Amino acid sequence: MKIAWYSPFSQRSAIAAFSVEVVEALQSFGHDVTIVRSEMGDSSWAANCRPASCEAVDAEDIDNHLNQFLSRFDTVIYNVGNHIENHYYCLKHQARFPGVTLLHDFILHHLLHEWAILVEKKSYLDLFRLEASSEALKAYARASADLGRLWFMSEAAKHPVLRFALADTLGVVTHAKFYAAPCEAKLHCPVTTIPLAYPCEFEKQLPPPQQEGAKSRVITIGDVNVNKRCESVIRALGNSACN
Repeated sequence: MKIAWYSPFSQRSAIAAFSVEVVEALQSFGHDVTIVRSEMGDSSWAANCRPASCEAVDAEDIDNHLNQFLSRFDTVIYNVGNHIENHYYCLKHQARFPGVTLLHDFILHHLLHEWAILVEKKSYLDLFRLEASSEALKAYARASADLGRLWFMSEAAKHPVLRFALADTLGVVTHAKFYAAPCEAKLHCPVTTIPLAYPCEFEKQLPPPQQEGAKSRVITIGDVNVNKRCESVIRALGNSACN
């Protein structure tokens, strides 16, 4: 099978590290894979995650002849996360050439905010209103005095947005079952769940954290929302034999 694999591919992206491993596994099964770097032009030149083992092209370079380029593939896979610089062309090209989405984040409000400003030249609320229920709009109004803390850091997670980015997708792969049903309900497409394949090779190179007595320190980067599965992590730590 010939596969076009849209993904960021820089050292700054965990999804890039994921893509390297999965693409190499696909190749080992005999599939012909081409990596299409989905970053915006001003960020796609960051250092590669590591040298690609297959053809790699920049999505920006095929934008003017997209159908001609993608028509030679059997399927197109779009890796989508909550950051416009990394996933800009996943959104832009899927609207023109639908494929299958690997959805790495369920909460896409920051992506919506950036897409509204940079692409649609509208406000976040203009686009949010198209997907929001009356309950969501009321929650937004209550939090509007402090959008950073009350909305984006808490209430927004209760009102996911997906259609602005994935309205044309042929199907969705989630990495956890908790957001499979909402994706199916909102996008009306086939949805399946495949656990995240992530080797942690980069993390293994980091020095172990300093222990303070018998205490453990847990650090999360980014918004503390349902993407982070905080309750599940705390429960796993509590049940760990290491504690």
